[in-house]
Formats: sequence, C-alpha cells, structure tokens
Amino acid sequence: GGSGVNEGDNVDCTSLFLSDVYDTHDQACKAAKEIAMSNSFSLIVASVKRNLGEGNPRIYMDCNHGSRSNSYTSDPAKTTRSKSTTGKLGCRFRVVVQSVKIDGKCKWRIHGIKSRGFHSHRLEVYSEGSRQKNALSQVEKMNIKELEATHTQAKDIRNLLNMKYDAHHNMTQIYNETAKIRRERLGGLKPMRWTLIEAQRLGYFIECEFDDQRRVTRLFLCHPESIRMLLAWYFVVLIDSTYKTNKYKQPLVQLIGVSPVKKNFNIGFALISDETKETYA
Repeated sequence: GGSGVNEGDNVDCTSLFLSDVYDTHDQACKAAKEIAMSNSFSLIVASVKRNLGEGNPRIYMDCNHGSRSNSYTSDPAKTTRSKSTTGKLGCRFRVVVQSVKIDGKCKWRIHGIKSRGFHSHRLEVYSEGSRQKNALSQVEKMNIKELEATHTQAKDIRNLLNMKYDAHHNMTQIYNETAKIRRERLGGLKPMRWTLIEAQRLGYFIECEFDDQRRVTRLFLCHPESIRMLLAWYFVVLIDSTYKTNKYKQPLVQLIGVSPVKKNFNIGFALISDETKETYA
C-alpha cells in the first residue's frame, strides 16, 4: 500500500493558475479550489483586502496546511517540512484572486505568487485524505436528513452515501451532521421542553411533575389510540425498564400491551425518579 501522499513536493505550483477571467469572485475562488484539488492539495480563503492601490480588492487563498507563524523561503532546497501531526504544517503556499477592469467591467483573475509557490509538505493523493474534498454536499446533507427522520443508524447512513455517491465519508461527519439536524429541530429549546410541546401538538396524554427547580421528576406519555387499544385488550401488560441509561439518569419505563393475535403495541412511556411501589401505582 502507498503512503497516501505524493513524493514529488517542493515543486513550483504557481504555473497551475492561469490568468483566466471570471465574472465573479465566487467563480474565481471556486475555480482556484478545483485547480488545487485536481493537483492533490487544497486551498482556503485566508484573507480579503478591499480598496487596495487603485481600488482593486484581493482575496488571498492559502494552502489548507498553512500557518502564519512559520517562516518561509522560496528556495525549494531550503523548504522545511514540519513534524506536526495536526493539519497545520506551516505551508506558505498562496495564490491571489484579484479584481481587474476589462472593457469597463469588473472581472476576476487568479494569480500565483512566485515567492510563495512551494508547498512544505507532501501532497495528498487520495480524495478521502482531504476534508475539503470529502465534505458533504448539500444533496448528501438532504439525504442524511431524510434518513435520520426514519431513524436509520449512522453506520447505515454512511454506507448508503458512500455507495450512492462513490464517496469516502467517515462516521464523524455523519454524527456531526445528524447532531446539527437535531439541534435545528429543537429550535433552541431544551430537549425535554421540546418533547412536551411536540407531544401536546400530537395529542398525547401527558402527566408531568416538577421539583422546586422546575426539573422534571416524573413524566408519562400515552397516545389516545394506545389507550383505546389497552381498554380493549387489557389482559396482558408488560413493563420494561431501562435503568439510568438516559441523559437524566432516571429509569425510563415502557408499557407494552398484547393484542389477541399476539402482537405487541406500545401503551406509553414513563420517566420516573425512583422505582418504588407508589411510583408504579
């Protein structure tokens, strides 16, 4: 197996960036990133300078392994490679996206900077080696949102996306995106508060008790349809308790009924503060 890097570093990369003309700075920045990725490295926007000189703004784009604190030499023989295990390797490679006037119209060009045209690290070969190349697209994020809504497990979401889009996404990306989706769903509310509001909206029967600090000590949720099924088939009721495995460190109790055809149905859920006889009663 290979090392996942290109051994041919310390090559002047400024010639990769031709002075093509773009209508907007977004198009020029996107083109610069695509050129970089096709040549086994990544660029990020480092700074924006407005109203310089004759009023032409500039956007500086640096290698994603760069760091302002490291010294740099344009001599490839003197370029040193950082021993850092982090993503910041002190690379000083830079290009500039600059505004120019052409036929009286504002256009944008990409220019390499000769004195900063060398990388001080080995270049990536595999697409999964770069977070920028392997970032989730908007379509993939929508797919994750749809799959998360159906309670698909994270590992299955990752496998589906990687197969569908020939990608190399990892579990951290999936976990981060699903966590973001859940935060957006809460709309700034605490999870318990959101649960009570949502249960009320869906017509659940709710019984809730709070302590002096307005913390939930007991909570019971039951859907009206479950109550109707229980009144019809009350002969067997199963009680299953998961002891202190949730965020609130309180037993979560599930009540399960059994129909005449031996099919289980949910009666309700209860978050309780203790497992005394009085609580279950």
